[in-house]
Amino acid sequence: MREPAVRLAAAGDIPAVLRLQGENLLTNVPEGQRPGGFVTTAFTPELLQTLVDRGHAFVAMGEALQGYALCGAWDFYFQWPIFRHMASRFPGLSVEGRALDVRTSFQYGPVCIRREARGRGLLPLLFDFQRAQMASEFSVGITFINELNRRSLEAHERKLGLSIVDRFDYLGHRFATLAFPC
Repeated sequence: MREPAVRLAAAGDIPAVLRLQGENLLTNVPEGQRPGGFVTTAFTPELLQTLVDRGHAFVAMGEALQGYALCGAWDFYFQWPIFRHMASRFPGLSVEGRALDVRTSFQYGPVCIRREARGRGLLPLLFDFQRAQMASEFSVGITFINELNRRSLEAHERKLGLSIVDRFDYLGHRFATLAFPC
């Protein structure tokens, strides 16, 4: 098996991203498997194509898709109410002295690693690649993680060094907002 390589996603990657998303979407993951991680935001082929066209979708490829990371400007993510809610809390928040705002920051995520490939260093590879790509457009990256998703929260804090800058409740769930400088 070859070592996974991280690159910008292409239109041909969309079916594999959709399959991996479907396998790991919270609504599709049995409760007993949720501690292994999940994603909460569902993307359609059209939404994925928009991110591919903007250069805001990234994949880790081995023999097949091993993981993906999506990100982008707030104008794209504001189509989901949770992102508007999270951004409404930005005034007064900062990371390493950089104020959080929708003009100079981007939304990082969702990110998903194939279950069989987790714990093998793909998350830092995907994260570092997308961070470097987005740094020419933005000075801060921001994400949220459902606090039920302990594996993801711990990985983003421990492996990636992201800082929790806020916590909020939304539709009966508790979320942590994390941020990082580019």
